[in-house]
Amino acid sequence: HSLNVKDFDVIVNEISTKKTFIQSAFNISEFLVPICVLLFVVILDFDYKHFRIAAILGTVIATLSIVLTNLIGLDFISYNYGSTEHPSGSIVSWFIDSINETNWHEYTSRGLFDSGNAVAAFLSLLLPVTLFIAIKERKTLLFGLSFLQMLVLLMVSTRISVFGAVVLFVIVALIFLFDTIFHKKKLDLKKSISLVLVLVLFAAFFCFSPFVFRVKSGEGFDNNFALNDTIKNNMQGEDDPDYVEEYKIAFIKDNYYYHYISEEFITKYYDYNEHTDFWFDFMTKIDFEKRDNSRKIKALILDDLIENKGGTFDRWLGIGEAGVYPEMDFIAIYYSYGIIGIILFLVPYILIIIAAIIKLLIELFKKKFDMMSCCLVLALGFVLASAFYAGNTMVYANINIFIALVAGMLLSFLLKGKEKQTKIVSEVKEE
Repeated sequence: HSLNVKDFDVIVNEISTKKTFIQSAFNISEFLVPICVLLFVVILDFDYKHFRIAAILGTVIATLSIVLTNLIGLDFISYNYGSTEHPSGSIVSWFIDSINETNWHEYTSRGLFDSGNAVAAFLSLLLPVTLFIAIKERKTLLFGLSFLQMLVLLMVSTRISVFGAVVLFVIVALIFLFDTIFHKKKLDLKKSISLVLVLVLFAAFFCFSPFVFRVKSGEGFDNNFALNDTIKNNMQGEDDPDYVEEYKIAFIKDNYYYHYISEEFITKYYDYNEHTDFWFDFMTKIDFEKRDNSRKIKALILDDLIENKGGTFDRWLGIGEAGVYPEMDFIAIYYSYGIIGIILFLVPYILIIIAAIIKLLIELFKKKFDMMSCCLVLALGFVLASAFYAGNTMVYANINIFIALVAGMLLSFLLKGKEKQTKIVSEVKEE
């Protein structure tokens, strides 16, 4: 990979694509180290007690840091990646201030983390785990931690965070109910009341949260833009190859606004003075539905980088990390590390979750059901779906390591079968 990208030097988003061997190795380690962790979970016989410590400790640190920094006013809003803008108020302000459809984002919080989506992915990954531990151990503090976790996801107020909190909680509650019926156990009132209480408290905060006003504003929920027919008709024939460079530059400058392209894209991300043909063809040749949002535009820029680089192995080894991120992790990994990167860094998780689902279905036919395995499948499945649709999930080593821990526990179930499952379940305190 390093040999393939060492002479590639293009400025994207004011950052050079050229990387040294050390830089390339560091970037790859963010994906390779978690795969090693996945294998070590199995090799070192990582069991429920170790997994429980990691999951609870990680959740406590993340949630408390966000809540505390929010209450004392040191946190940052969830939107605008890496910004240092502080919220207009804390979570207490939700019940006091006049939050509306225009200022809702000013009351979101990501703590001191770089990305709201990254925090959402991390806490969503661990939510089914902490809920499972709380249900199994019947401890009030653990149910309180799960509520705090859901509350922080509400404070982040991205679609992934809020939908994750609601959907994951409901599914885990249904898994608990199914487990009770399947094993013909008496419904545990303490567990049931605790789950209902968590849901009621979350609903109370939800009604005053910034996310409610985000929904009312429609932001992020309706991206159906239509290109003005007059402008579209005027562009017919403008792709004549005989047109001089100056005309193309003038055309881009005069028309980018009418194509719903942010000025930031043509100046900062991919300068139209240097990549004139790309932007001219973008406006005159590419169908609007293929470029109607920032993610598609960024993917097209990455594809153009590969075409311009023209390396034989670019599709297989990738072109390295560029200064443009398409907000879809699967696509980002493909362009950065190629098909081999997909095979090494993504396929293991996909194969594990597919195999785990098949195993769970087979066990159901054998009249067996393991709640922990089901919750782990839910956690891993949700985070992979988030990585595919929303991004900012598998771009941080600390999140990838916890993804690997969950996947490693599932792989341990798959490889060691009944004996391993019995050992883990027996370590959980039952009433």
